[in-house]
Amino acid sequence: WLAKILDDMGNPQEAQTILIKATEISPRALGRQRELGAIAHRNQDLKTAVLSFKTAVKNGKNSAFKTPADYTTLAKVLVDVNSSEEGLSVLKNAQQEFPRDMGATVQLGLAENFIYQKLNKQEEARESINKVIRAAGKSSVKLPADVELELAKSLIQSGDSEKGKEIIRKLIKSNHENEELISDTKKMFEGLDMAQE
Repeated sequence: WLAKILDDMGNPQEAQTILIKATEISPRALGRQRELGAIAHRNQDLKTAVLSFKTAVKNGKNSAFKTPADYTTLAKVLVDVNSSEEGLSVLKNAQQEFPRDMGATVQLGLAENFIYQKLNKQEEARESINKVIRAAGKSSVKLPADVELELAKSLIQSGDSEKGKEIIRKLIKSNHENEELISDTKKMFEGLDMAQE
């Protein structure tokens, strides 16, 4: 909580220092490792981010608290340190951890699409987004808002902007009071040079 407050007050470096101390005290706490990885990534401390996310994946392997997000965030940070192939390998391992979970398949496919887009491998990117669309259609569980937003972004980037914008319309309509989601959506459009949209 101290780290969250420091971060909210605009002191992300101090928040990271607190989380480093917290993970030293309790290194197996998945939530702390995830938080440290996320704030280190925002602080551009990529070495700490990679180490924290790798620890979260390792500690979560035999835990009921493991999530596909542990793998996808690690894969994305590995892209930032120019280890895209290792990132793809992390995602392949994750597919074995969540073999029949369609929600996980969607999240992992989106991360795979992200990596292929970064590598400018358009055919593989298109294949991965098609896999995501099929899995999303089969999933009986409603996808979290952030995953739906990422799906919309991937569709727009891969040239299917109408499908992507339709997902966003429905998402905002269902979550019109969620200020954080609206802010994230605006940032996404700005990042795609579609601020007017």
